Amino acid sequence: MSIHELTPAQLKRIRHFIEDEWVAEADGDEDIQATETNLKRLLAEIETPTELHWCAMMFNWDTECETLRPLVRHPLCDRGTALGVFWLGQPSWHYGRSASELSEDAQTVRALLEEIEEQFCANAYAQSTIRLNPADMDGQDFTADTRTQTVWDRPIPPVMFEPTYGASPIRPEL
Repeated sequence: MSIHELTPAQLKRIRHFIEDEWVAEADGDEDIQATETNLKRLLAEIETPTELHWCAMMFNWDTECETLRPLVRHPLCDRGTALGVFWLGQPSWHYGRSASELSEDAQTVRALLEEIEEQFCANAYAQSTIRLNPADMDGQDFTADTRTQTVWDRPIPPVMFEPTYGASPIRPEL
């Protein structure tokens, strides 16, 4: 089995994560405590950087982005995964205006992006087995918006534009 192959159990966990099956409800409302417990349990079962990577890359950004914080803090979080989450979070939009101009939800995303950036620049993501090029993520250039932006509240460091080392994993069929 190659470094980026996924077992059936891993594919099931990825599907479980991206389809929010770990979110608990009681009387039609989310049960926050049970949801947090379920997420911790799910993340504790993650076996490889590749499995964590696909949970993060396939995450639905229309839901609570705070869900990504434990993923980027996970001991198996690879530099490629952290970089991918950073660019999926649209840093050119969030860094192109002051924090006071952002909605509460956008401030939460910006705080997540800042945390990833700081950890990335400090080399806190020790593993680099997953290649990720922000200028070519699934055929899309996530850095394109930065070339036309002239005003920055917080400039994006040059290292965040560089591809990470490693092999490119193939997107799993779920």
